[in-house]
This record gives sequence, C-alpha cells and structure tokens, in this order.
Amino acid sequence: MPSDMQLPRRLRKLWKVKIQDREALYEEPHVTIWRKDRKWRYSLRNHCFLDPQPDPSEVADEIVDLIEAQLDELCRQRDERFPQNPVAGEEDENGE
Repeated sequence: MPSDMQLPRRLRKLWKVKIQDREALYEEPHVTIWRKDRKWRYSLRNHCFLDPQPDPSEVADEIVDLIEAQLDELCRQRDERFPQNPVAGEEDENGE
C-alpha cells in the first residue's frame, strides 16, 4: 500500500505525494508527486527532481517545501519499505 504524505486540505484537492510500493530496487529513493494525470519524482537523497519532464517548475513551491519539511519522516518510511536501498545508502567518494 502506498504511503501518502499528509497535505493541507487546500492542497489535497489538487496534489498527492506518495512513496510507492512497487519501486525498482535500483531506483533512486524518491517520492512521487501527482497532479491530475501528471507525475514527478522527487529525490529524497539529493533533494531534486529526477526527470526533466513533466517540467518540475509546474510543481507548486509549497509542495516541495512541505516535502523538505517532512523529509526525516519520509526517509524513515521509505527506508522501512525498502531496507535494501536506504536513502542514505549512496555516499560519494568523500563519505558525504
């Protein structure tokens, strides 16, 4: 079952933010943002959009701000669901 992020009522009418159940293990950990039939993937690891299309500028800044504000909880939920590919699993050569 997907895990939905709680959004304020005024945003819930247009937007959804979820951690999907059926992610490929090699995919970068992310949440999926929905608006009608459009989807964007937002990286929990690198704090950026993963795809150039649809245009990330179409996502309300408030949605991204809410994701960032709830990042610790989203990462915890994501790691619980996919322990084989934790959010903090990829480190660069400097160990960061």
